Amino acid sequence: MRKLLTAALAATAAMAVAAPAAQAATLTVTGGKLEWTIPNQLSSFADPTATWLGYVTFNQVGNPGSSNGTAAATAPATLTGPDGNSAASVTPDSARGADQKYTFGYPAASGTYTENGVGSIETTGTVTFTVHGSPITVVNPLITLNGLTGTLKASGVTANQLGQTSTYDRSKTQLNLDLSAATVTLRADGSRMIDGIVPSNEPGSVLDGFGPNARRYGTMKLTLGLSYPEPGTGPAGEKGDAGEPGTAVLGSPGAAGPQGPAGPAGPRGPAGKSAKISTFTLKKAPFAGSAKRSVKLLQRKTGKVLATGTLQRRKLRLAALEGTKLKGSFVVKLAHGTRRATVTLK
Repeated sequence: MRKLLTAALAATAAMAVAAPAAQAATLTVTGGKLEWTIPNQLSSFADPTATWLGYVTFNQVGNPGSSNGTAAATAPATLTGPDGNSAASVTPDSARGADQKYTFGYPAASGTYTENGVGSIETTGTVTFTVHGSPITVVNPLITLNGLTGTLKASGVTANQLGQTSTYDRSKTQLNLDLSAATVTLRADGSRMIDGIVPSNEPGSVLDGFGPNARRYGTMKLTLGLSYPEPGTGPAGEKGDAGEPGTAVLGSPGAAGPQGPAGPAGPRGPAGKSAKISTFTLKKAPFAGSAKRSVKLLQRKTGKVLATGTLQRRKLRLAALEGTKLKGSFVVKLAHGTRRATVTLK
């Protein structure tokens, strides 16, 4: 089975063919974190599982190639040890092995992200690798994403083989990012978690040392808090669905404002039973924002539309055919768009 990211991108492409006018919404990054996890592994210079962090901290008596270095994070960046607790640094005395994984965390400060996996994310903090007594810093990385690929650029200090230090900036890529096997998880609060990103070195980068495109830099996970555009500021809406039998679509007109052209109305549904109106107060708001939105309530297993209505923050007002049981776990979907969330009705 293809990974979720590949499936999401394929679905986006299919939607583009069906409705050329539709465009992926641009979301604003409001928070999150880049987590860079690297095993502290290098038993010898012939070790095929050796990592960048293992090289930094490698110390073998009598071996002039030993870096005998350290790795540490400066706030707001963080360092977490293999036990899940905060760590001050990784040193030659730290536990070694493929299962001894250390995670450097950079908080996400700003940026943009689209639903087809394109984005630019600013992170903050400093990670310092001391190699052969000289510092190499990775400061405020900029992450760019373009579907199944991406890059990491940063600024900081580096040193040559003579120990002479110099500065570098974001004009050069430091790590290339492979997202072909990554998974993207949409959370109930609208945030995204992109896991399984594989970094590889860019020739000539400050982290070079294993040859071009070497995958000795662990894995990355990117969590993004996202703010969605308010209604009336996005592109034209999708074509409306066919009406359900006997179901009235509720909603009050919003304030006048710039809106995309309305899609053609779907065919009228056949006459049916009377509709019953019910109001629910959800445990938490499924979507960000305070605007009143038209929604559909779907059966989780089959995707069948059970009711239609409006949602404003936690207040859900539904119209359903008499006899429809609205109790349990369902999917609430925006009537104009693809966003959806799981809700529990009591």
